[in-house]
Amino acid sequence: MSARRPMHAVLRPQDDTSDDPFIQFTHPTDETPEAYTARKKREEEAFLRSQTIDQELLETKRRLERKSKAIKILLLGQAESGKTSLLKNFQLCFCPSQFHAERQAWKYVIHLNIITSVKKIISTCELQWATTTNPLQQPTSPHSPTDLRRVIRSLQPLLALEDDLVKIMSNVRGRNNVTVPSGGRWKRLLSARRPSNASSLSTAPEDNPWAHVTINPDDSTQILVATKEDIITLWRSPVVADILHERGVRLKNEPGFFMDDVYRIARLDYVPTDADIVKARIQTMGVEEHLFTMEREGPDFGKEMFIVDVGGSRSMRNAWAPYFQDYNAIIFLAPLTFDLKLEEDPRVYRLEDSLKIWKDLCENKLLQNTTIIVLFNKKDILESTLAEGVQVVKHVPSFAQNPNDVEHVSRYFREKFKQYHKKLSPKRRPFIWHESNAIDIRSTGAILMGVHESILRKQLENSEIL
Repeated sequence: MSARRPMHAVLRPQDDTSDDPFIQFTHPTDETPEAYTARKKREEEAFLRSQTIDQELLETKRRLERKSKAIKILLLGQAESGKTSLLKNFQLCFCPSQFHAERQAWKYVIHLNIITSVKKIISTCELQWATTTNPLQQPTSPHSPTDLRRVIRSLQPLLALEDDLVKIMSNVRGRNNVTVPSGGRWKRLLSARRPSNASSLSTAPEDNPWAHVTINPDDSTQILVATKEDIITLWRSPVVADILHERGVRLKNEPGFFMDDVYRIARLDYVPTDADIVKARIQTMGVEEHLFTMEREGPDFGKEMFIVDVGGSRSMRNAWAPYFQDYNAIIFLAPLTFDLKLEEDPRVYRLEDSLKIWKDLCENKLLQNTTIIVLFNKKDILESTLAEGVQVVKHVPSFAQNPNDVEHVSRYFREKFKQYHKKLSPKRRPFIWHESNAIDIRSTGAILMGVHESILRKQLENSEIL
């Protein structure tokens, strides 16, 4: 049987009298200049593709080698538990240069967060106006200093901007949030955007904020500046506040809340602060992998930390198990939001769902030698919820007659987690916990330094150095 000829070879009739076995692979003698140019172009493209594949394989190999030597941390918790904010805190604490390099991208996310809040306010008000007969809650209520209908009309260009930003970032929309693919490509796309000429803005009449404003549709900054006064008017309206309260909408407790900061943010020279970036909210799809190189001076300088967020939605949890091996530690985030329910299933309280996940983690034999750290997150929301007079026992009957204050509530839930940890763990291990507000970068940074030291100590114990 004759040998199979390569598919890419250019064949010519073989001369049986030739002694050269490779004569059949030579290029045609009657090749035209145009054919020669086309062939050379194809060969160059094929060579470049081959080089690209080789480079990608080499980068993958290097990344796997670096991962094997790095401190490996797995972040777990339900959706909206604060994992993304914690990741940003890790980055700020241990790898600040990478954190600062992404500052421009987060500016547009913050703009998007404001637009999302404005849309929620408007949709809630319109729903109320369609169903209520209360004259004090109407857009022309005497309690309102201005006609809210006019304010909402003037905000339409701002609302339309959301679709433009979504297309740039991912063109994917979740149930109530904009969702971006994992991998960080959206950050590079947003960082590449350049603001338009600031001189195109001018003062506009109150009844038509767009009369003298030239807007570059690719620049959200100018649109936000032009609508700033109307955004603030909407947010501070007593009518709006009454409607949001009656509808049970607590915007201040939601991720990515910046409505109290519009005056500061809606400026042409606005640059997000570190706290703004940590607070900014965007939902990711799929597994997020981050490799950080330690930049802090000290014995760990230059060492690497590999952190993985596998996603917390219910549809993602079946994919957690393959990540349970070969990790130095798991950080489990349990938000202290006892009165909030899952977006995926409004019948289930978030804290109830967190406890269920925690039980599964504690009894999993694959994790019996893994350090598990529980982070009771969003303590600031617990404080504001209790300050509003919300009673824990109404949502958690087993809380019974315990005092309805931050100290007793946080201790009650902490003891619940501790009991399951002791009861369900396959073998004895310490219960390591912290309480945090993930958007408080100073306190969270201190917690993360402690977490890092705990992981290093466990590594040393496993290697029998301690």
